[in-house]
Amino acid sequence: MNSLEHDRPPLAITLTEDRVEGFIEKIESIKKSKEIRSSFNYYFECRIDFIKDINKMGKEEFIAILNALKHYRNILIFTLRTKSEGGHFSKIDKYFEYLNLAEDILKPKFLDVEAKFFMEYKGNEESKELLRKMDNEKFLRKMDNAIYDSKIKPAQLHDFLKKSHKNSTKVIGSFHIIDEPKDKKFLFNKLLDLYNLNFDILKIASISKSVEDVKNMLDLPKDFLEYKKANPNIAFDKKDIIIISMGQLGEITRLYSNENAPFIFVTEKGKSKIGQIFYKDMEKYLSAIDKFKKSKKKNIYIIGFMGVGKTNFGNILSKKLKLPFFDMDRLLEDVFKMSVEDYFSKFGEEAFRREEAALLAILSEVGPCVISCGGGIVTHKENIFIMKKSGIIVELYASLYTIKYNLRHSYKRPLLKDFFEKGEVLTLKKLFIERKDMYQDISDISISRNKRVKSDFDRVIDLYLSYLK
Repeated sequence: MNSLEHDRPPLAITLTEDRVEGFIEKIESIKKSKEIRSSFNYYFECRIDFIKDINKMGKEEFIAILNALKHYRNILIFTLRTKSEGGHFSKIDKYFEYLNLAEDILKPKFLDVEAKFFMEYKGNEESKELLRKMDNEKFLRKMDNAIYDSKIKPAQLHDFLKKSHKNSTKVIGSFHIIDEPKDKKFLFNKLLDLYNLNFDILKIASISKSVEDVKNMLDLPKDFLEYKKANPNIAFDKKDIIIISMGQLGEITRLYSNENAPFIFVTEKGKSKIGQIFYKDMEKYLSAIDKFKKSKKKNIYIIGFMGVGKTNFGNILSKKLKLPFFDMDRLLEDVFKMSVEDYFSKFGEEAFRREEAALLAILSEVGPCVISCGGGIVTHKENIFIMKKSGIIVELYASLYTIKYNLRHSYKRPLLKDFFEKGEVLTLKKLFIERKDMYQDISDISISRNKRVKSDFDRVIDLYLSYLK
């Protein structure tokens, strides 16, 4: 693998093939297409549980798979994910036997172990009690059955880790939460459990259903570092922790929480439903983040009235700068599992503004990135303060005529119900006038969208780059 030009973590490309030849073909294809000038190292996570009939094959067939992959052992992350943690492998009684076979024959660079198999026997007592109280009964029963059926004892894990280290394999202790998000205390105690089990790398991945869930995950490495400072006997530092929040909002954790992680998981097929980012895009993003992260104004906030074209403008701008792009309304919809319009109807505008403000606070703390904000983001002073402090604010404006034309098919906009249902043009005009001065007063630069000019992007980029000097 190439040496790194910057202190970046390698990228771990997740492969999900239904035959072992598929893994080999993908690895060879990516290796050949990888540009020599790339400053990124690569590993390949082979999700063996995706192989067709993995639950039906015998020991000899499994060994044949391992032998086929031996040539790539130094760049492999071996993963056999069980159904209870979102994978496909269901032969629980064979799980640890197969891991031992993988270590004996393949000796991969990294090997993923589902830590749940050992947590019943060893770990933080408070965390175990939380597990009993907080997990739903169905999932807990499934987890308990996996533990007891497998009959794996701590001594076996100790011997396994000892053997792995002799083979220069680093063992990832992973814990996946795929049913309901847990609170901050539960997540932290689970991280301590992983540490107590002496894994080389601690990995926690969790589903997220609120902005708070994502923040809890982002805070984990920092909280663990603080815990380490208060407890000098803790040997781990941030480099040994991988935090992943699943879902589109989880892109934030993949981009910004794992800067010092052993590697960053990416996909070889484009964006995934769980928030994985296409490896070529991640290369561009991380390179741009390196370039702009020390800027006095690291983020670009696109504001303006609804229908003015914030999402389109922000998307194009982000591509020119090669920075990640976040559309706040779309991110919130992914978290809510419903449209902004439905959320307004069910919970009201005040509840929406709280979630919007919480998301803005998270984005302001990470970055650099380009952010398309909702039209009402400026109605709260705290939001304005956050944007001013962490980035430049770009106002997009247009005439009321242009906006009405752009909104002609937007029947479900939550604040335009009267306009579309009753034809009350005054509703739109009133809101337009109310917010017009708000946008202008706080913006660093204003761009007209009545007539779109390519140089508008250059004006914003010039302003943004000026804060790097």
